[in-house]
Amino acid sequence: MTLKYQHRQVPVSQYRSLSEHQFAAVVMTYGTVDDYETTFLPGVFNESMKARMPRVVWAHDWSEPLGRYISYEDDKNGLTLVGEFDDFDAVPRARQAHHQLGSGTIDQFSVGFMPEEVTQVDMPLGKKGQTKSVMAFVRGRLDEASLVLVGAVPGTELLSVRIGQHPGRPHILVQARQNVVDVDLAAGVLLDLQTGKVDIADALMTLKNSATAAPTAPTDETDE
Repeated sequence: MTLKYQHRQVPVSQYRSLSEHQFAAVVMTYGTVDDYETTFLPGVFNESMKARMPRVVWAHDWSEPLGRYISYEDDKNGLTLVGEFDDFDAVPRARQAHHQLGSGTIDQFSVGFMPEEVTQVDMPLGKKGQTKSVMAFVRGRLDEASLVLVGAVPGTELLSVRIGQHPGRPHILVQARQNVVDVDLAAGVLLDLQTGKVDIADALMTLKNSATAAPTAPTDETDE
């Protein structure tokens, strides 16, 4: 099997010690099947990150590097990265990205990687006892994790970002939010998908456009 370069759009556990220019995001969730009918096994990028940490990139455009990831946490649920933007004056796009992460305009991420080892695994379907065989990435080289509008791997979003440092005012930490889709609408979309009335791209767009966000209130923090 010839392995080709891949992109997968895939929040970070809550970090309370982020400094200005830094953000945290879960860029990969394990145990889910993505839009490409593939999944990722825990630890898939550990060897790669020990050798070289990935870069922060704007929408997979390698001519637009924004900074680098400086630390990570990897467990059975997903991969969390802490990123640091380059100087805002030297890299204006980094300033834009930081602002839009803070405003919530951008809250999802996508990884760019080269698969090095794959296997087939059985993933459970909605019906009890039924499974589906899908390709699973066992090991790969993680080059970058980009800021994107829509993620292909379920469960990715920004969970925290440190916004500015203003004299006499605490930092503001943007909290995670959950998106909700009406169950009847979701069932209708799935039926249309199964009967061939819509393709996967149209189905995902309908669900995303119909989702309603229930954000938690921002939490003010002071530096200790």
